[in-house]
Amino acid sequence: MIYKCRVKKPVLNGTGWYDIEAESAPEAAQKLIWDNECLPVYTYINDPTPTTRETITFALVEVEGDQEYITRNYHGGIHRRGGIKTKTGIDYLKRIADGLGYDGDPKELLEPGWDLEEDTWA
Repeated sequence: MIYKCRVKKPVLNGTGWYDIEAESAPEAAQKLIWDNECLPVYTYINDPTPTTRETITFALVEVEGDQEYITRNYHGGIHRRGGIKTKTGIDYLKRIADGLGYDGDPKELLEPGWDLEEDTWA
């Protein structure tokens, strides 16, 4: 099925609409962000262990005729640890939650168990 999707946050007036082929509206929201790396997202750097680092991107995506979804995508890889100020910490996570309009505990944005999380997007 084809869904019309657009990013609503972090941009002021939303992006243009994209046609996304997916099996469900939540999957279409995730695919919009995963397949279009140039779209605006909130970026959070997470250091789950002393030797690993992951980049997590969040966006508020509207699916036409359905609802809005908060998307979350993880990106791994090699990261520099010196000289670059990273976007991390609970205060920054709270700013992301506020920007998305999420009124729960900001730490919940990092908890496992989101819909479609077991899927691999490649």
